[in-house]
Amino acid sequence: MVLTKKKKYPSKTTVNLAIRERSPRRISRVVCFLAILAVLVGLFSKFAVIDRLSAANQAQADAARAQALLNQLLANNSDYESVRVEYSRYFSADLTENGAAAVDCMEVLELIESRLMPRAGISSASFSGSQLSLQLVGIDLDGASALLADLDDSPIVAGVELYTADAGDALAPSADASVSMTITLIPEGGGAQ
Repeated sequence: MVLTKKKKYPSKTTVNLAIRERSPRRISRVVCFLAILAVLVGLFSKFAVIDRLSAANQAQADAARAQALLNQLLANNSDYESVRVEYSRYFSADLTENGAAAVDCMEVLELIESRLMPRAGISSASFSGSQLSLQLVGIDLDGASALLADLDDSPIVAGVELYTADAGDALAPSADASVSMTITLIPEGGGAQ
């Protein structure tokens, strides 16, 4: 005898052919969620990434422009030291006194060469502001008097003060005879009055 297994058949007698549909609410929720997520990602990208990169690029461009300007200014001022040395040969910080105009150095040199050197030797001279202080040697009292009269005629001389005069022998000036004087000069433009 052969035993066969009995087959089991389904016992259900009805079939449900209705399909369960997804509700439109769920789709709209997903679409709203995705839209909000897209807006949030867009805002984050705009303010946290794109604006920061744009600001960094702008700062780099500003730094490059400032560096280019600095390089140009350095190139323009490359010969500053030689110009300063040349300028200081003719002008000094002491030439202006309390904001007044300066006395022209070339006029002072011409005054020394034309009016003082032919009459006496100059052992020392200092020029500050509008004051020219001199120590003259080899001049007697008559020569000092004539020199004072000559200096008063100069258009750049405001006044002359004679401090010490040591003529030695009154008859002939010796090499050790000396006169100390301070000449007050008229600032530049004052001689044209």
